[in-house]
This record gives sequence, C-alpha cells and structure tokens, in this order.
Amino acid sequence: MKKSGLTSILITYFNEKELLIRCLHSINKQSLLPNEVIIYDDASDINVKEYIDKKKYDFSIQIVRGEENKGPGYGRNLLLAMAKGEFIRFHDADDELLENALLEIEKAIIKSKADIILNEVTSYDEKGKLISEKVIGLSQDIMDIFGFSLVHTLLIPSITYKKDIAISIEGFKLRSVLPQSEDADFNRRIFLKTNNFYFINKALVRQNIRSLGYSSKNHSLVWTSNLKSLLDLKQKISSHHFPSYAEALLKTGLQLYHQKNYHSAKIAFNAYKTSGYANYLNYNIVKRNLAKVFGPMFTEHLSMIYKNLLPANIREKLKNING
Repeated sequence: MKKSGLTSILITYFNEKELLIRCLHSINKQSLLPNEVIIYDDASDINVKEYIDKKKYDFSIQIVRGEENKGPGYGRNLLLAMAKGEFIRFHDADDELLENALLEIEKAIIKSKADIILNEVTSYDEKGKLISEKVIGLSQDIMDIFGFSLVHTLLIPSITYKKDIAISIEGFKLRSVLPQSEDADFNRRIFLKTNNFYFINKALVRQNIRSLGYSSKNHSLVWTSNLKSLLDLKQKISSHHFPSYAEALLKTGLQLYHQKNYHSAKIAFNAYKTSGYANYLNYNIVKRNLAKVFGPMFTEHLSMIYKNLLPANIREKLKNING
C-alpha cells in the first residue's frame, strides 16, 4: 500500500466533471499519496457526489457542496479550515499532478524545512497543445519571493504552503471584496508573512487552460481586482519593495488601458506617478520622455493615435531608422 504524505490537496470545483476526474486520476497515480483530498463543489449543476466513487481511489476523499455559488475564495477558506495535513495545496479541477510530484514536494519539505515550496507548471490548451513548458519563470537566484510576486503571476497549483501560515493571514479574500486575482493577492500576503521558500525548477503540475474560463472572459475585472490588491498592500510593504511595487502599478495600468478601462487605468497611473519610483524604464526613450512630462495616460493616448494613423510597415521603418 502506498504511503500517505504530509500534504492535504484542496480542490475547488464548478461544472468541470471531466477535468475533475482527470485531476483525481493524476493524484491516484502518485507514488506518494496525499494526506487527504477535500473537494468543494461550488453549487455545480451536477453534484460531484453523483459521479465520484470514493472506492476507486487509494486516498481519503471528502466532498463538501455549497448550495449557492460563492466563488473559489469562499471554497478555499472552507477547505483550509477542514484540512488536517501539516501542508496544503490548493488545486482547481483543471490541474493535474505529474509523475512523482507529491514525492518530490515532500522531499523538498523535509530537506529545506521551508514554509513554502514552489514548483514549475506546464500548460496546455483545450486541444492538448503545449502552450508553455514552464509558466512560473522563477529562477534559483531570486531571493525575494514577495518582490517577484508583485510583477509576476504565481499559480496556486504550483505552491505548497504550511497550513499554519495560510491560516495566520486569514485565507482568501471573498468575491464581494476581490472579484478576481484572489490567488495573486493571497500569495502576496503569504510572502509578506514569510520569505522562507524553496523552489523546484521542474514542472510537477499540468495546467489545462480553458478559453471559456471565467478569468479568460473577464480580463478587465482581473486587472481591476489586481489593482485593488496592490493598493491594499501599500501600507504593508517595506521601502526596499517600492521599486517592484511601482513597476507592478505601471504594468497593471497598461493592462487596464488596453482593456479600455480608462478610469481604473488612470488610478493605477496616478499611484505609479506618486510612488517616487516612476522611471518608465520599460518605455523606449521617446515614450519615456513623454511620460515623464505628460504622464502615462497622455503617452498611451498619443501612442494609440500614432498606431492608428501609420501602417505597421511604416512604423517598423521609422523604428529601424531611429534605432
């Protein structure tokens, strides 16, 4: 019989029957089983209990069903309170563990004695085509995980947390507070709490990207929520994080601008300008000088007009002449 490890796997689910079955199958194939698996059914059309036969699996499964759809943050908080493992992993139904993933994670826990274990993720589209071999982009020489998380998206299935740390920050923000980007916000608050992390630079999880997923259809809401998360963190971060924090504000403002959410983009740009670190280093020299004088909102407006008036081939020629 396979041994059960230290980690509870907590799965939030909503109308993803086939993906959930694949997820559970990937767990059952592990050489080291989880301490337990708990599934939160967020008021799906088909009750998980109707098609999941617990006897088919070599690990303990609990299923909790909500009567009202309240979003993944609510479900994860409920699962966190129920978990018995010393460590936890949050999974969506579209995440699959790769071979020996839990064994490698547990070895890293014991070896490093870290509060947080991160691993790489590989992603595929709905047709099974590889999108990226490594999604996270975290390198071994990065020492400050919070600074990295400000300007990068760290995926929930790539992280194993010590349960006590997750409880200490009071879990995830609910949909009424943060409609999207709750994963990124949760990670940032965890990383503010502890920088004691270990990174496995190997894909141990396969993420199946769904083009019709809620986040994929609501980019503006994702970035609006990300902006709220950043603004809420402002008073909590140390001064050495200010440059990364400013960069995150500019990146968020640009994303909101391109989503035509100009009101939120303006808020992000103004926060960036007043941060004390508005250097516009990612702009070319022309846009940088414009932004320093007139601000990023005016600069983006002018850039849009320029792109609309001049064909791409002419812009490329001008770029080569100036470059």
